[in-house]
Amino acid sequence: MFRYASDQDISPFATPKTYAVVQKAMGGPVGNCGIMLSEGFRSAEMKQHKAEIGY
Repeated sequence: MFRYASDQDISPFATPKTYAVVQKAMGGPVGNCGIMLSEGFRSAEMKQHKAEIGY
């Protein structure tokens, strides 16, 4: 995850609540999922004190 989060184009989306999704057969990340809080960076309009899960 650190390798991808170090990329300037990706790092704004790699928040402390972002987790790698790893496929066992590949042994490496195939995606990510994260919890986005209304108080921080988000991609959609949200009411205060709400959260969304993205993948």
